[in-house]
Amino acid sequence: AMSPTSSLVDLFKVQVASLVAAAALENAGGWLHETICNPRSQQSSFVPTMPDDETAAVIAALDRSSAGARRAYRCQCGAIYFIGNCGQAWVRGRCPECGHGIGGEDHTLDAGNRAVDDSELARGDNKRGYVKSVIGGTAAQQIGRRNITQVTVRVLRFMLHNAMSMSLGVNRRLAAAAAGLVFCNAEAPTAAQEAAAAFVFEKLCEDWDALKEALSLNDEETALFFSLVLRAYRGNAGVWCPASFGTLEQRRSWESKFQKEVVEPVVEGVADQVAAEKRALVFKMGHAHGGAHIVAEGAALAGAIHENEAEPTPESVLWRFRAPISYDDFCARFYRVKGNVREHPIVDIVIREEAQLSVVRHLPAILQWHAVLFELYPDGALSRQEAMTVTNQDALDAVPSERRAAVQKIFDEFCAAFNSSFHFLENLYECNVNPYRDMQMGPDVPLVFSLPSRHSQGAQSAEGMATVALADMLAARHNEVLSKVVSSAHASGDGDDDDDDGAGASEAELTANKLLALAEVPPTTHLTSPELLRLWLCVYEREAHMLPLLYSCARQALELGCGGDIAYDLPQLSSGLSALLLAGKQPVNLHLRLYQYRGEILRSGQLSQLENRLPQNDLPETILAGIREELETVHASRQLLSLLETSVSFLSSGAGSRGDMELSEFVTKVLLVEPQTWANVSTPGVRSPQIRLFNLKSLYLCVAEALSDEDPLDKVQGKYREPLDPDGEEAKALARAAAEARFDAAAMAVQLRAALIEQLSEGAQLSAEMLLHDAAQEGFIDFYFLYGGGEAPAGFEKYFPAGLRLKHTFAIMEYLRSAAEIRESAGAGADARGVGGSAAAGSPKSSAAAARGEQARSRSGGRARARAPRAAPSGAEPAPQLRPRPEPEP
Repeated sequence: AMSPTSSLVDLFKVQVASLVAAAALENAGGWLHETICNPRSQQSSFVPTMPDDETAAVIAALDRSSAGARRAYRCQCGAIYFIGNCGQAWVRGRCPECGHGIGGEDHTLDAGNRAVDDSELARGDNKRGYVKSVIGGTAAQQIGRRNITQVTVRVLRFMLHNAMSMSLGVNRRLAAAAAGLVFCNAEAPTAAQEAAAAFVFEKLCEDWDALKEALSLNDEETALFFSLVLRAYRGNAGVWCPASFGTLEQRRSWESKFQKEVVEPVVEGVADQVAAEKRALVFKMGHAHGGAHIVAEGAALAGAIHENEAEPTPESVLWRFRAPISYDDFCARFYRVKGNVREHPIVDIVIREEAQLSVVRHLPAILQWHAVLFELYPDGALSRQEAMTVTNQDALDAVPSERRAAVQKIFDEFCAAFNSSFHFLENLYECNVNPYRDMQMGPDVPLVFSLPSRHSQGAQSAEGMATVALADMLAARHNEVLSKVVSSAHASGDGDDDDDDGAGASEAELTANKLLALAEVPPTTHLTSPELLRLWLCVYEREAHMLPLLYSCARQALELGCGGDIAYDLPQLSSGLSALLLAGKQPVNLHLRLYQYRGEILRSGQLSQLENRLPQNDLPETILAGIREELETVHASRQLLSLLETSVSFLSSGAGSRGDMELSEFVTKVLLVEPQTWANVSTPGVRSPQIRLFNLKSLYLCVAEALSDEDPLDKVQGKYREPLDPDGEEAKALARAAAEARFDAAAMAVQLRAALIEQLSEGAQLSAEMLLHDAAQEGFIDFYFLYGGGEAPAGFEKYFPAGLRLKHTFAIMEYLRSAAEIRESAGAGADARGVGGSAAAGSPKSSAAAARGEQARSRSGGRARARAPRAAPSGAEPAPQLRPRPEPEP
């Protein structure tokens, strides 16, 4: 109701409400009339603009969002809710319908909730009456409706909410019936008339504001727009509707007809029609009652400013009124025309994906700072604890003076990139919320946030994941937008033939998928040229790219009184955006090198992943010995180790490459390292054609141990070093199997040594009581072999004793290594006695045995310490004696 404090906007809305009432009375017995006079009848009707399927509408909205994966669940009251990201319960909430708990914790759903499968969702839930739960908001969205535009939805909802508001204010009987209509689909229906009236008025105002935004009109012009629409509706009896809609098809058909015959003729050229309506009102009612702006400005001045003068003065030809060109105005005009999205999809994609496009350009800056840090701090130069105290400023201070200005510029760009895009990361990994979302990168931030790393002995490191997750997000956004642009470009190119629409869309999808086949795209690493990467990326900024195109594509007439409308050359704009987003662009196949902190290199799990992805072979000891001699300086060795780490990370992530590819070819042609750089950091032995990708693990361990002054076995935890009980059944079975050569003891010792270094060193948390091997193949070493730790030696599954524990791993490794050495020595002695009782220096058998022993020791880099064989009786092939278990101290 109007009051002395009511605003001019309220007056406009009341005027439009009177026009809605007039339209309802003119079509007595129609939908609007029945909503006012018999609201209960609409509970069994498919009310206009309500979603076809509420569940499908929510799913569609989730699929358009950036929340990632989603999964549906039902509350105990029956309401459906969704969980994003991994789709598992991680936090608890309250059901908005009944107030009961929903969700859960630690991927465990709370009691009373259940998962909903896709088949249940597909059945949908088309509801009759008013669906309160999905009505509201001013966002440009069509909830569950594809046959009508946003403008049509808002026009019809404004009419609906006006009719419901009138019914709520007539008398108590109608008000109760109208409240029942408002809450008819709520989980807990109520007849609260005041709550219903407040809700309907709130939605009425939202419809008004949404139309203002969509049409770029002010309040006075919006009122005039409704006057034109309702006049067209009242004057066209062919679009008058029945009292209710009994089927969805009936409702859809009428909505489409209303849009085509009532809304579209007004929306096309809406600015001109509204201006003409305003001029007609001014002429009819006089300047004094022509509108608020005339009251404020005076009739003559308003006419001159808006070029509405019947007889313009000579001075008015010296200037022209022009509506300003702006991004918001263009978006409103673009979506006002129904066919624009279909005919110019690239424009639609740029508008909708602008937030993603705006941050893609930051990827090169992050990779450049990574490259600087990897150069300053080779793998192993820092421990994770040290990286928590060293800052970015410390890294800048370590740069040589002649390069400091260039590196400072790289760092400044990195900070700008991080601070403008990191807040978009809701989760760092899986369901784990980003705890540093509001952090600002700067010189005083610890280096652990800049150095990329994924984990520390199996536990994710949030600090190390900061730039990893950020770079992954930027690359993913680029690839997603590029895929949409390519698909739309091909779809629009194939869409000229109406008889082949389906085939055209399919061809577009195939083209996009082929483009985004990352296995065929060169990898992008910190070594990739930043200039080259910028050429690949869909770099976009509104001010630098869209606005200049809008100015060049805008068309405004020069005639007097015609400057209020703007037309845009959309084909030209689409062509400009296509050139910006497609010319020279390609997907980003990002492969981040991860920093290996001191003490974590061999326990990161990447070597096991490498062997699982790409089976590895050992290099002969002669080649490894030559490489060790060539590694002249620690600096050069660390640079080589850094490149080998990048190779391991790349291949262990699943990137496809042949195992027989030469390492040099892989580094220069796949990782795109300059040949001269590769020659400077490597050695002739490493560049040899004999070094293939299936030798990478052996080579890596060789170089890593060459840089270390300590045996990696010294870091094996004490709980895995307990001696075997020589009287135990498992120990006796092990001794018999080794003595009878039931399995390859040397190979098994090598595998146990690798497992000790990679899995059981400092920081390992596996229980010492865990079985090494059991009949069900579910022991530690069974899983180690299964998931790429190495290849099980022949005879292992059948003859390696079950029941041995993880706490005895070190003792078993030493025992098997001794057994293998004694066996080799006994074999060499027998060969020597066969040719005169002393071993010939060049005997083939002894040389082969020695080579096999050295090759076994070379599995972990060739630094396994030599062990003198124990004496054995002549003519026998003894097994070493198990050491007795020490008596416990009192």
